[in-house]
Amino acid sequence: FESVRNYQRTHLPICPCIPGEMNAKYMRLTEQNLRQKRSQKFLKAYYAEAASEVGIVDSPSGLVLGARPNRHGVPSKKIQALMHAADNPAISSAFWKAYYSGKDKAIEM
Repeated sequence: FESVRNYQRTHLPICPCIPGEMNAKYMRLTEQNLRQKRSQKFLKAYYAEAASEVGIVDSPSGLVLGARPNRHGVPSKKIQALMHAADNPAISSAFWKAYYSGKDKAIEM
């Protein structure tokens, strides 16, 4: 999580491989997200679920590619539920209770 955040803060704004207009759009979106101020808990959970979606798994040797990635082009129900809960504080506590119980009840919210 922290490595990705550091990469976003230090590399992306100065990367010569990213066209200027795309970088400007990225910076605008980043500023918008900062104003919305999502909970760190949601961000960390989102990063973990998103990594799993692209096939990254945690192993004793660290993060490795090893799981079957989501190739559907649509976020999984788990990520959609996480994003919904982040935008709706009224269901947040019920979401976390289901999420941490290890059951997929969180995606039914």
